[in-house]
Amino acid sequence: SGAFEKVATQAVWANEKLIGNFEYYLRETPCEQVIGRNACYFENVQKLFPKDQLLIDMGIYSYYGVPLYDPQNKPLGLIVVMDDNPLSDPGKAESILKIFATRTELELERQNAGKVLQEAHDSLEIRVQERTAKLNIYSQKLKQSNRELESFAYLASHDLQEPLRKIITFGDRLTEKSG
Repeated sequence: SGAFEKVATQAVWANEKLIGNFEYYLRETPCEQVIGRNACYFENVQKLFPKDQLLIDMGIYSYYGVPLYDPQNKPLGLIVVMDDNPLSDPGKAESILKIFATRTELELERQNAGKVLQEAHDSLEIRVQERTAKLNIYSQKLKQSNRELESFAYLASHDLQEPLRKIITFGDRLTEKSG
């Protein structure tokens, strides 16, 4: 089992109904034989795995498990069919379970890609908000600078009007006197 000591179920159908999910230890269970390996079929599974109390409590006789892998071929989990009788056609069960396993792997990959895409989108959205906030600050500073520049230009123009009038008047007088 390696990286997997304890696992959690994602969906469990038992006794003609969907039951609640649970966690269990893989050690000395048929699931330990499947995870990260190949499809496994066991009959008389309670005798083969006498320490697996869940098999005993559920009255399981036959067990068929198929592993799930990620795109890098690392084990993700498994899909299991258990019954209180032998499977009538284990070959057919294997074909069906492998189809389900492949579809499940693809769906998990799609969900993971969606999650990565959403995280990238969220990160980009945060960066856009941060840059927009910075641009707003720069815009406010620029507006303030423009107001100060306009104020300075107004004051400079107002303050220079009187000396300029005096220079013009003095120039006009010089022109009159010089003829």
